[in-house]
Amino acid sequence: MFGDIVGVSLIAPCKFRCAARMAKLGACFARSRTVLRLSVERAVTHGVEHSIPPLDRLRYSVTFRNFAR
Repeated sequence: MFGDIVGVSLIAPCKFRCAARMAKLGACFARSRTVLRLSVERAVTHGVEHSIPPLDRLRYSVTFRNFAR
């Protein structure tokens, strides 16, 4: 249903983890004001899942999505 997803990480930094079909792809460290872009079409094709581990600090994320063609 969605095409691309763009997220803006605000206030506290966090670890952004990615995995694909039982294989760990790695993680990046998202500092405050970091912009992350995820191509949903590519993620679905490769079975990519993402997660952010629980934090002990306040964190906000603003997410923008567009519709797939």
